[in-house]
Amino acid sequence: MNGALLGEVWRIGPEVEVMVRAPRIPCITFQHRMQIPRWVKRFHQAGRPGAYLKVLRTGSIGAGDPIEVIGRPDHEVTVAHMFGDQDPVKLRRMLDSGVDLMGEIRANAQRIAARA
Repeated sequence: MNGALLGEVWRIGPEVEVMVRAPRIPCITFQHRMQIPRWVKRFHQAGRPGAYLKVLRTGSIGAGDPIEVIGRPDHEVTVAHMFGDQDPVKLRRMLDSGVDLMGEIRANAQRIAARA
């Protein structure tokens, strides 16, 4: 999941299509539910964010259904990249590619890319 490009499109099973939109970063509310002190900080340090997906085509999926990459944008920004070290040049290339990003992620990328 961390190696997925932002804007990458996957087919899951025969019907469902989703787009990788942003890294998934747990919040303090989730930490309270887990009842583990400093869980969010430890989660962040482990560098395993996961991703939020935008559903492009609905359908049924089941355990063991194949996941196929059916579209890859022309940039190098992965979920892990947005979660960790952020290269302004790579972010500028991603923004210029026109990839569909969540608002907060787009704003963050624009702020960092402006440094280049």
